[in-house]
Amino acid sequence: MKRSNNLAKSRALLIVIPAALLLLFTLPAPRAEAAPGDKLKGQWKAVAMEIGGKRHPVKAPMKIIFHFKAGAKLVVTISNGKRDMVQNGTWTATATVLTMKIKGETETANYKISGNKLTMDKSIGGRQAKYHMKKIP
Repeated sequence: MKRSNNLAKSRALLIVIPAALLLLFTLPAPRAEAAPGDKLKGQWKAVAMEIGGKRHPVKAPMKIIFHFKAGAKLVVTISNGKRDMVQNGTWTATATVLTMKIKGETETANYKISGNKLTMDKSIGGRQAKYHMKKIP
């Protein structure tokens, strides 16, 4: 009786182990979570700025573009239609805070992304400002 019990257990293991291995190797790999700030990558064009509670649209020919590149590279282009001012720097981000370093100066901003819209709250010249930006496809 003991021998037939052991034989039944061995047969069961011969069926269960290959089935478990098959299941293990056919399951999809877990998805890697996006790094904080991955949604920031790309070009964002300022459409308006709020300073002192007043909203000021950024109208042509004026352009302000933030380009968050891979490798923590940042390019900010400010254009008045006649001349472009280009500033290179670096950036890092958590889920809600963006840190930018340009010309040795470090600036932080709280940010939020909703679809193709980005808002950044930061200080400019000691005053709170909010950038309203749209992703450039």
